[in-house]
Amino acid sequence: MNLKSWMFCWGIISICWGASVIPDDDQPLTVQSDSAVVNYKTGVGSYVGHVVAVEGSRHLTGDIVTLYRDPLTKQLSKVDVKGRPARYHFLPEPGQQEVYAHGDHIVFLPEQHLLILTGDAQVAQGRNIFNGPKIMYDTQTAVIHAPSQAGRRPSMVIEPVAAWKTPSKTDTIPADQHPIQKQPGTS
Repeated sequence: MNLKSWMFCWGIISICWGASVIPDDDQPLTVQSDSAVVNYKTGVGSYVGHVVAVEGSRHLTGDIVTLYRDPLTKQLSKVDVKGRPARYHFLPEPGQQEVYAHGDHIVFLPEQHLLILTGDAQVAQGRNIFNGPKIMYDTQTAVIHAPSQAGRRPSMVIEPVAAWKTPSKTDTIPADQHPIQKQPGTS
């Protein structure tokens, strides 16, 4: 095989490799913070200050993040995030719109596929937006449960079925313009 043929084959392999989607669970988890304490025996890691955690399409930010891993299996069993607000976004499936979520407190239970947001909680996908004092979101089935608490009722904006077609560039809200990304007091 000459050099040109080898380079062509390598190029094709690289394109195919890059185009394949590796599930988030199979991606490495990277965490950055101002300080960290990790106990490998108990499987608990505490990260404080400007915390950013990324695993594939999953992005999480907060002031305090605590990760719990099963000491035997090393599988992530719980993620606890506190912030003003704590934020989380991910891509449910290739070709779908990202899900953006925020609240004062986020708990993610990966084994149950459950995201629990409290304190000015919001979950949005495209132009569908759910607000409430508490939101429980099943990341596998895309089922949202938003009970009322202390007289505060959940509210939502749900787009018609026609809007749920595969998003085009004109249907997708840029991340910096998404309602969930805007800070209070900004337009």
